[in-house]
Amino acid sequence: YAPLGKMIPVDPSGKPIPDAPTPQFPNNPSDPSKGNPGNKPEVPGWTPVDPSKTVNPDPSDPGKNVPVPYAQVVAGTVTYIDDTTGKTLSTYDIPKGTVGSKINYSTTETINNYEKQGYVLVSNNYPTDAVYKVSGNDYQVHLVEGVQPITPDTPPTDVPTGTPENAQPSALKKDVSLTVKYVNSDGSQFTGTVPANASQSLNFSGEAYVSKVTGKLVNAKQDAKGQWIVDSSNTATPEITWTPESSSFSEVVSPVEAGYYLKNISSHEAGNNVEAISGITHTSDNVEVTVTYAPLGKMIPVDPSGKPIPGQEHPQFPNNPNNPTEVIPGTKPNILGYHPENGKPGDPVNPVPGKPGEDVLVKYVPDTSTPKVPNKSTTPVKPETPAEQPAKSEKPATPSTPEKTNVSNKSEKVENTSINNIASQANKRTEKVVNKKAKTLPKTGAQNNEGVLAGVVGSALALFGLIGLIGDNKRKKKI
Repeated sequence: YAPLGKMIPVDPSGKPIPDAPTPQFPNNPSDPSKGNPGNKPEVPGWTPVDPSKTVNPDPSDPGKNVPVPYAQVVAGTVTYIDDTTGKTLSTYDIPKGTVGSKINYSTTETINNYEKQGYVLVSNNYPTDAVYKVSGNDYQVHLVEGVQPITPDTPPTDVPTGTPENAQPSALKKDVSLTVKYVNSDGSQFTGTVPANASQSLNFSGEAYVSKVTGKLVNAKQDAKGQWIVDSSNTATPEITWTPESSSFSEVVSPVEAGYYLKNISSHEAGNNVEAISGITHTSDNVEVTVTYAPLGKMIPVDPSGKPIPGQEHPQFPNNPNNPTEVIPGTKPNILGYHPENGKPGDPVNPVPGKPGEDVLVKYVPDTSTPKVPNKSTTPVKPETPAEQPAKSEKPATPSTPEKTNVSNKSEKVENTSINNIASQANKRTEKVVNKKAKTLPKTGAQNNEGVLAGVVGSALALFGLIGLIGDNKRKKKI
């Protein structure tokens, strides 16, 4: 007797598989010269190429070993990795298969799903026509978190879920304003010309980089394809980038307001103006400045006692057209019945230095002397007897009756006319004086009797002169 043959598991190259079992063919119980078919042995990591379960012995030599082709059975994996965090997103276990056979798997669907979540594909070493290999059946797909740049113009549908409020498009636009208000301290409406730049606005636009996966602020960069991805190499704290049109407000020049002077600038004062303000950022508060004006001082005409003259205007000092905080000299007004104590109407009146809102008293005196008021009594003073009385006409001797001539008649007519004219003029002057002077005196209520007496005395003197003239003419006639 000789040993029966064995079943030898061999690899695709025909070499016996190391450590594989090699069982003998079983005996043929009916014929000791033959063997029966044997069952293919199980070889870990291998599977028979022929799916049948048994192997027939060599019919001509039952003692001969029979090689049984096996194919190596392998498995593999496809691992999806987030390069942003270094964590594994998922792993796909490739089903077992024999070396050389095609792997029935594709990464396309899985990658698409991750891209919908905001990932960007970095690399994929799994081939589209992958086959099982003796080794190297583990593959990796690398992805990174994609980034959404957000600006004020970003559509809401493009904003990743979880984006913080300060990175929303509506929060990425900030205006910082400067408002200069002009008011009058007396509550009246400001009438000066408001500068065109009294209202200014600086516009700031922010840009945020947000992970499409997490919605968090991140540092970002563009890959070779121009896609925005998380920049994991930048370890600085992510911030919103703000870009201003400008970072400063221009100077606002204070105008001149007629009748008012610049009294106060509430803040940011630079001389007479609102200063240029620099260093404005998107976090700066709005700036409000109030410029207050006050009425200019006035020129007050007063009488010798220092009291304002009734019924007179109080003109303001003129503005200095080149400086809203100053005034220039005014002029003394012309007042009926008065004249300046010093100088004349039209002369300059200087304002109080450094006090453009202070009034200045301008003293005036009456054009005529003020009448004297009786001390105790309102009884008119008796006029004094004139120092010189008109001489009385001597009574002429009775003349002889002269011849009547036309000359004499004409002379009498002329004399009578002259006398009547003189008397009439004297009466008019007396009436004028009386009417003009007969005014009630202040405080006492007494009338101006001195004026009346002066008029009476004047009339008397005129009459006395008239009488003397008549006598003289009569004497001439007698002669």
